[in-house]
Amino acid sequence: MLPEAVHNRIQSLADASDVSAAWVIRAAVMQFLAEHGEETNLPLRLPRPKEDVR
Repeated sequence: MLPEAVHNRIQSLADASDVSAAWVIRAAVMQFLAEHGEETNLPLRLPRPKEDVR
């Protein structure tokens, strides 16, 4: 699950472009794989959330 602030940002981007949130996420994954797909040491550490989101 995504933190609420991230979900809201994705939804805002989707709404502004008249696409679904899933489309935004797919585009982000495709871009990530295009940039890092062949790497074995990926930059996958997520920043710590500023608030506890559970």
